[in-house]
Amino acid sequence: MMKRGWYVVAGALLAVLMIGAGCTTVQSEVQSGTGDTLVFYTEQYPPYNYLENGTPTGIMVDMLNATMTEMGRGPAEIRVACWTSAYQTVLSTPNTVLFATSRTSDRESLFTWAGPVLTEKAVVFSYRERPVAVNSTADLKRYRIGVVADDAAIGKLRALGVPDGQIVVAADPQTMIRQVQNGTTDLFAYGEGAGHFWIAQSGTRPGLFSNVATIGEEPVYYAFNRNTSDQTVQAFSAALNRSAQKDLDRVLATYLPERGLARLNYLTEESRPNNFVANGTVQGIAVDLLNATLARLDVPANATSVRVVPWTEGYAEALNTSDTVLFSTARTPDRENLFQWAGPIVSHDYVLFADRTRNISIANDTDLARYRIGAVTDDAAAQCLADHGVPKDRQVLDTSAAAGIRRLAAGETDLFAYALQSGRLVLNRTVSDPGRFQEVYTIGGSDLYYAFNRNVSPALVRSFQHGLDAVKSQKDTSGVSDYDRILDWYTAAR
Repeated sequence: MMKRGWYVVAGALLAVLMIGAGCTTVQSEVQSGTGDTLVFYTEQYPPYNYLENGTPTGIMVDMLNATMTEMGRGPAEIRVACWTSAYQTVLSTPNTVLFATSRTSDRESLFTWAGPVLTEKAVVFSYRERPVAVNSTADLKRYRIGVVADDAAIGKLRALGVPDGQIVVAADPQTMIRQVQNGTTDLFAYGEGAGHFWIAQSGTRPGLFSNVATIGEEPVYYAFNRNTSDQTVQAFSAALNRSAQKDLDRVLATYLPERGLARLNYLTEESRPNNFVANGTVQGIAVDLLNATLARLDVPANATSVRVVPWTEGYAEALNTSDTVLFSTARTPDRENLFQWAGPIVSHDYVLFADRTRNISIANDTDLARYRIGAVTDDAAAQCLADHGVPKDRQVLDTSAAAGIRRLAAGETDLFAYALQSGRLVLNRTVSDPGRFQEVYTIGGSDLYYAFNRNVSPALVRSFQHGLDAVKSQKDTSGVSDYDRILDWYTAAR
């Protein structure tokens, strides 16, 4: 269930994690629940459970709160700690619950179980700077493998024949990762998604760690202290089953990019070379980069599509409709809080185009007020005109760049404001003599991004950003990334 795409949640959480290096212990003031009041313990283990802005969140947290609501109770009392500390606390303290917990044979009699919610994949990670050869799980027996104390990975490695002397126990994920980096161990075993999270938390450059083996898939549960009343556990289990039927699909789509990103509506405009239709197919730098990013996040290739619409229509829809993404969108100060952003895709300049035969020369912003200047409604170039003091009554707005170019060619406007490279391509396709027009003044520049509606899950936007970063940064043996190839294809220059 845990795809490699979930490493993406990692980097953007660094500033908001409340437990620093990733581990606190359960303090002596912690008390058990009383009567049928429950206290829930968990760890930093995305995407199941983690802290964001000091608040527990994740798949298992959302399902827990939905279950408590189903039971007619308030939000769950959740405490985040080191796994080993939380594990030992729930073993010994009545009316406490541990999650997300793999239900293994050696744990079966230690807890009372509610669930499962979903399945977790446990994998073994290698470090590129300390190469090892793992062609099958049988090869694992030759290596020292790091694990976190009390983690289910220990039992999985033993079942595969890895000797206890080769299993090196660490107190927390960060220590486990450092041990691989400094050569204390050769590999480490952990949940796939959470492993990528802690790798990014460690500050390691993307691509240095990779999965080399899958050692098991286990359903994950809520594990109750054995002394919790059967009535309480049964009531929780029944409510969890009802919640799963109503809420699980939505919750998974909130946190898992292969589900959530597949549900979004992707909108763009006709603006070469970033996004355009050719031979009935939507393509361009931004489109190919979108597809490469989604593929890296394990989003099925046929699960999404891009719809080409007029810019003003797409902009309004992205502002007002949940689950919508608009690209390629200039990230300007006036738009900053209107969307969530992932990028950049490319950078470009905004210029004023003029008819050469008019001999128009712009020395400074003061000259602009003398001219009628065309632009596209809601386009960043139109905002640049306002920033340069062009009065609204001197702006002539159209719904597309082609319409603005035709108006310029007909002499209905004196200048046309648009992105340099895209504007040049629109001229080539719209007028018979594109060489008649030239750029006479630069009015600004910006980076282009994917603009996500504010209601899209922030976890999905983070996932997309880190997938995009990987497309850009991870290079093959010749030093070329997928992003480099995309740019080469459309611009013939990196």
